[in-house]
Parts: sequence; structure tokens; C-alpha cells
Amino acid sequence: MTETWSFFSPTRIVSGDWKLCISQLPVEGSTLLVTTPGFSRRGLTEEWKTQISNQEITVLDKVTPNPDIDQLDAWINQYRSFNISNLIALGGGSAIDSAKVLSLFLPSSCDISVSSHFRDQLPLSDTQALPILAVPTTSGTGAEVTPFATVWDFANSRKYSLASDKIAPSVALLDPLLTQGSPREVTISSGLDAISHAFESIWNHNANVLTMTYATKSLSLGLNALSTLADDLNNIEARRDMQLSSNFSGLAISSTRTALAHSISYPLTARYNLPHGLACSFTLPALLRFNHIDDDGRLSRLAIDLGFADVLELSNHLVSIMRAFGIKDLLSRYLPTTIQDIYDLKSKMISPGRADNNLRTVNENDVEFLLRQSFSTLFS
Repeated sequence: MTETWSFFSPTRIVSGDWKLCISQLPVEGSTLLVTTPGFSRRGLTEEWKTQISNQEITVLDKVTPNPDIDQLDAWINQYRSFNISNLIALGGGSAIDSAKVLSLFLPSSCDISVSSHFRDQLPLSDTQALPILAVPTTSGTGAEVTPFATVWDFANSRKYSLASDKIAPSVALLDPLLTQGSPREVTISSGLDAISHAFESIWNHNANVLTMTYATKSLSLGLNALSTLADDLNNIEARRDMQLSSNFSGLAISSTRTALAHSISYPLTARYNLPHGLACSFTLPALLRFNHIDDDGRLSRLAIDLGFADVLELSNHLVSIMRAFGIKDLLSRYLPTTIQDIYDLKSKMISPGRADNNLRTVNENDVEFLLRQSFSTLFS
């Protein structure tokens, strides 16, 4: 790790009962509430509108997993004339990422589309993004505190990243009760996303003492909490710890960004629609062993801090909990039966800005080795 470092987070974090907190937060003017269809079906969007009754609220409740570039442009065209002054993102990473993109492209001063920015590489004008109140209802992405948003282009099997301090939420509101009701697969997949963020931040060339502290705390909370939730989805203490784990790892990657596990994951999500948390976590045990070869001491210290004798014991623990979660069956729902098809994607799994953050230098042969080792370990 480098000795010279800096850390910046523009997001105010508030924790508590959302109904009590919302009246104290700066939500003024014309608001766009960005969420998923399920929240409207359960009546939660109407409840939010009732709690924030002093201004006009428009509801966009069509968000689905992995926001697609063409859908985002359609929403921008639909709502640009509404003169939106702020956004509330209620949901998981996809809802929050969608709100981040909208916050930057909705203002009338923005004269280009999301598609033209990414596909045609047109630069964004220097406009101020709309403020966002992010309310996570899953515990995984940490998107409520990151300055990043993922945009998917499924028509072209591509993934883009939007990165700007402008799109970091102004306020993140954490209420673990809002995460209750998440199905087991969603809870496990999103929780593994938080765990992968923490590991990726640690075996990262951009790591520093503060990101290491956040990431280590994330893992100390998340590994135990997720194991508890896999057997007891209604355990509110575990829900709280998992939400904090996600938040801490989000703060960590805000500074370091992610690394090789995420680089490997992107083609799997773009090609097979493999949920992000599963796609970026199943290689973690193998990557822990792989990076330990070039360990400067951080991985050994991490293992000890988490209560393990060494890195190998920590890696074996990851394998055991993933098997207990049924990762083999979850992966098999999405991935092809012909594993060679996955190995053939290895050249697309080394993406700049991710793979080169990894502690150990990697090539295509290394990627195939990591994939083979991961499948062999988890599918045996």
C-alpha cells in the first residue's frame, strides 16, 4: 500500500427509522421517486408519498435489475419536461444506479443522451447533477455512498461505468427494516456483492489505511451476518450488520474501485444475465490464493484480523460458506452447461481500470486458471 493517500466522501449517512428521519432530510421541490415495481405493488411508494407530502412527487417504478442504456434514455426523454429538482432512489443497486444516471442527464442543460455519451463517446457538458437521497433496500452494492453507476448495453453485450463525484448521493438513509422481505437468493447474491467489494478493495493497488479499515470491518460483519441470514432471513440484527457491511465496503471501493473479480464478472452478466453478486463473488476463494503469492502482508493480516490462522484457512472458509449457500445451484441456473463457452470469454475478462487494480498482475491464462479452479472447487 502507498503511504501517501487521501479519502473523500460527499455523502451524508443517516441511520434510523426512515419515517422519523425523512422529515429531517433536505427533500424539497419537485421529486422523482425512482424504484422498482414491487414497492408500488406493496404500497410502499404511496407510503413514501404520504410521508413527504409538502411537494410534488412523481413515481418512476419500472426499474429492473441491471439498468439498460436504451431504457435509461427512454426515461430521460419521458421525465425531462417535469423540471425535476431532486431524486429519491428507493431500492437496490439498480434503482440507485438508475437515479444516478438520471441525476446527470435529466437537467435541461444536458444536451446529449446516455447512448451518445457511451456509444458515441460524446463528452458530457459541465452541468450540476440533481441531488439524490439514496435509500438502499438490499445490502450489497454500497451504491448509496459511491460515486459510480453501472450502465448495461445488452444489445451490444457491453457494460459501461459512469464515475463522477457529482452523482454520489447527497444523503444515504439506512434502515435495516427496509431490507426485510428480500428473498433468500437476493439476500445471498447482494450480500456476496458486499463481501466481494471488501476483498477487491483490499487486494488493490489503490488501497490505503482507511480503505483497509473499512473493508476489514465490512468483512468482519458481513461474513457472519450473511451466514446467519442464509438460515434466518428475518434476523434483524443480521440485517443491520449486513447493511453496515455493504456501506463500509461501498466507502472502501469509492476510493480504490474494484479489481479482477469484477473484471471477470462483467462478460458473465452481459452474456448470461448472471446476477452481479454471484458473478463477482464465485472467484473470491481462488483469487485470495492467487493474490497471496504476491502478498505484501495485507492478506495475512486480514486473515488473522478475521480470526483465521492464515490465508488458506480463510479461503477454505469462503468455499465452505458458498457451498452452504448453494452457490453451485444458483450459478447453474444462469451459466451454460458447456463450461468451455465461459473460458472462451477470458479475453473479455481483463478490463482496464479493474484488472490492473489487482494486487497481482494477470493475463488470459491466469483468468482461465482462476475460472477452472473456482468451478472445480465449488462444483465438486
